[in-house]
Amino acid sequence: MLGGAGFIGSEAVKDLVKTSNFSEIVVGDIDLEKAKNFVAGLKDERVSAIKVDVRNEKELVNILRDFDIVASTLPFKYDIFVTKAAIKAGINGLDVAQEEDQFALDEEAKKAGITYIAGLGATPGITNVLSRYGADRLDTVHKIEIAFAPFRCVAPAPGLLYTTLWEADPQVKERLIYQDGEFIRVPPLSHPKIVDFPEPIGRLEAYVMPHEETRTLPKYIKGLETVIVRGAWPPKIQNLLKFIKNFNVLKDEKIKVGDALVSPREFIYEFLLQASEAKEQDLWGYALYIEVYGFKEGREIKLTYKVSHPTTGEWAGKVAYPKFVASPLSIGAQLLAHGKIKEKGVLPPEACVPTEEFINELVKRGYIIEEKTEGHYKF
Repeated sequence: MLGGAGFIGSEAVKDLVKTSNFSEIVVGDIDLEKAKNFVAGLKDERVSAIKVDVRNEKELVNILRDFDIVASTLPFKYDIFVTKAAIKAGINGLDVAQEEDQFALDEEAKKAGITYIAGLGATPGITNVLSRYGADRLDTVHKIEIAFAPFRCVAPAPGLLYTTLWEADPQVKERLIYQDGEFIRVPPLSHPKIVDFPEPIGRLEAYVMPHEETRTLPKYIKGLETVIVRGAWPPKIQNLLKFIKNFNVLKDEKIKVGDALVSPREFIYEFLLQASEAKEQDLWGYALYIEVYGFKEGREIKLTYKVSHPTTGEWAGKVAYPKFVASPLSIGAQLLAHGKIKEKGVLPPEACVPTEEFINELVKRGYIIEEKTEGHYKF
């Protein structure tokens, strides 16, 4: 488990400890001391820690050859390193993020006889699987709209802060909608839509975000004409993103501050990483909203899936957010280990994850999944 001592990775490891029959679980982290302290607290003899720097490809490949599966909770900019190493080591793998360049390695992965699932977290991840599940219930599908609401502080970890700022960056080329069979680049905070997320998050305005579901769903679900992925943040973060957009502060060009030259991007990142206010958030959690539009026996149907979680017990408080993102990765690793995923290559979840088994595993862990059917058809 790469990044296994981090904010997300630690919850993935805990889920594996609790639910898997793996004989050995190794926490790979660049901060070995942190990883050892985390492992000591688990009190499970199957778990150990090693230092791993994924940027050192030769070292990473040599390490991976001793394992059956590699799972990564590292920021998405490292996904390509892990994917390449898994192929060279000849082992199956998966991660919680997703990066377009990974899919260019599909043929290499097939030749190596391995499966690498790109993006099996909350979104991408649960959203892809439920989109596939809904699509499979219909005869034809023409539109899928996804909305996600990640409720956390802006800087719970360096990687998550980087992702938040990246999603609001006007220079990002991956912010797309898929409409009438074409990919269209759109600006930040565009195409707003009011979404009724499950409580306690509730009704929010969501905006288009640069997520890979927009690219992968049309490839693996035939007939799709429209795919739009939106995100809605807590009000404090929404205001930050509006500031970033309105003043284009994520510039790389350096400006003079006293005698120093600093880029606005570097300053914003470092300031938020260190500011106590960037660690504050009252409500922690996650919610998803997926709409699948299509036809069944000639009748137009809209399927809506809402995904949330309990707010008490093991889901109470700050842990709700990382638990929601991390558990799907643990489920995917176990499905791979038990031979439930047969397809080879670098694949998104909708192309290979068995939907009903995956959904059942989410429910076992406490996820709340609501399905609503609109249209004159009874399933």
